[in-house]
Amino acid sequence: MRDAQGHDGHRPGQGAAGALSSRPLLAMAFAFLLIFGIGLHFFDTNNDLWWHLKTGELIVKEMHIPSQDSYSFTREGHPWVALEWLSEIVLYGVASLLGFGALVWFKAFVFVLVMSLLWSLIREKEYPYLWLTLTVIAALLVQFHLLLRPHLFFWLFLLLTLFILRKRKTPLLLIPLFIIWANAHASVMIGLFVAGSYALEAWWRSRSFKAVYPFLPLPFAALLNPVSYRVFLTPFHIISESKEFIAEWQPFPLGDPHLIVFVLLLVLLLFLVFRTRGIRIADLLPLLVMVPLAFNARRNLPVAVFFLIIAIADRLRRLMAGPGMPSRRIFRVWSERSSAALPLFLVLILFIGAVMVHAGTAFSPSFPRRQYALNAMDFILNHDIGPDLFNDYAHGGVAIFKGYPRTKVFIDGRIDMYGEDMMKRYLIISEQLDGWEDLLAPYAIDGFLLSHGSPLERHLLGNRSFKLVYFDELVSVFVPVRPDTEHLRGFSLLGPRAIKAPSSPEEASALAEEMSYLLSLDPGNAEMHKNLGMLLVLSGMDVEKGKAELSQYLFLAPRGPFAQEVRALLVRS
Repeated sequence: MRDAQGHDGHRPGQGAAGALSSRPLLAMAFAFLLIFGIGLHFFDTNNDLWWHLKTGELIVKEMHIPSQDSYSFTREGHPWVALEWLSEIVLYGVASLLGFGALVWFKAFVFVLVMSLLWSLIREKEYPYLWLTLTVIAALLVQFHLLLRPHLFFWLFLLLTLFILRKRKTPLLLIPLFIIWANAHASVMIGLFVAGSYALEAWWRSRSFKAVYPFLPLPFAALLNPVSYRVFLTPFHIISESKEFIAEWQPFPLGDPHLIVFVLLLVLLLFLVFRTRGIRIADLLPLLVMVPLAFNARRNLPVAVFFLIIAIADRLRRLMAGPGMPSRRIFRVWSERSSAALPLFLVLILFIGAVMVHAGTAFSPSFPRRQYALNAMDFILNHDIGPDLFNDYAHGGVAIFKGYPRTKVFIDGRIDMYGEDMMKRYLIISEQLDGWEDLLAPYAIDGFLLSHGSPLERHLLGNRSFKLVYFDELVSVFVPVRPDTEHLRGFSLLGPRAIKAPSSPEEASALAEEMSYLLSLDPGNAEMHKNLGMLLVLSGMDVEKGKAELSQYLFLAPRGPFAQEVRALLVRS
């Protein structure tokens, strides 16, 4: 039926296909299962987590927020305040009460909560698959930075702020949220900017300053933190100190899939703004700030995506509500055929999930201990190496978590505390640039914790003033040759990058002994089990023990790169 103006009498999407029926709910369940699975991974590059956990532990045990550095010997006593102390307490609480594996589940839960808030902000009863698709796109686009760090709470607080402003329309509810936010993450300045955008829109619509009054207490709420107003300056300080050195503060390379999808979404928004002839002030201002920041630094892209998806959904609703628009018929077909598209939609979600599982980026909630230098730090502590360690930047957090207070680090992820000069000093030493020895000389280094392949590791391997006392798949540990390190056994035939081929039975026996010693320090080293097993079997020194070592390799790495070769050798022997 048609009304007096000749339009259809029913609304688009009305009926079983457009309403929130059981089938759309089923699709949403599968989608959020995918989103949950995206969160179930423990990145091996999440090195800052460890010093956050140690800080949370110290705050809980000492009932005191640190005001100066005590983790490093290069900046010991330097002013430093744990601005994210509340987040650190939460992360430490989860890890200490439930274990490290629980941290991954906690992260996944927070991520689903974040995406649920995004979905609730954009969804309508009509065209449920449209809003669901936008939510899943956002989830897939931001998962690259889904790290177990306090910035995860930043996402949560930002979406809660938007939910309160858009759905509850009661800015006073933001007062307790901003107090918590200011003590959990230094990004509260962005929350204030978003609230200010909504305050400006409220004034613009009413032309009355009374509409702004509920927003006025928010800056004062954010001041209730250990550093008062300086929390507003912290993001700018971190950006200025980190831009040159830290990958996540640098832009995406051209051609990166995340950047391409982001640009396509931006083009879609511009098209929708043109078709609907406008955009809300509260949507426009955050986009004007966050979109350039997303192009400038990759870690800013997730926040820009949240604003972008919300703005796109808002313009889509405006586009679909316009009478007589051709696009209205397109979305009506979407709604009428949504039930038929459900199986395809679910298959697509499951396919994406399967790809992520195969790539090892999702659905792996176990704690990957061997992807961090935890075993190496156990060796350092058990053999009284220290207290002053020269460490690669990536391993500073683990060294703090395991070694403090017995050991101190050269540098770690708190680059805003170390500053640009200290970071340059570290890079000159670690990369062995001109003058590196003069920069290292003032420090009485007791041990070196270095990643494989680093220039400094290569130098120490060929320097008789230092000896290699431990290595695994990830790092090497060196000590200077001096009286207090004579008790530490070094490796002469084994090395992290190559094994010296034995030229005599005596040398083969010595090599097997070194391998056995290393395995006594690190029984989980699958590669060394394989090397020892092949040496014993192929040389005929001890075939039965060699077969046992090869079996242990297959137990530790059943899908390892040499698994098929090892199985064939076991059959032949």
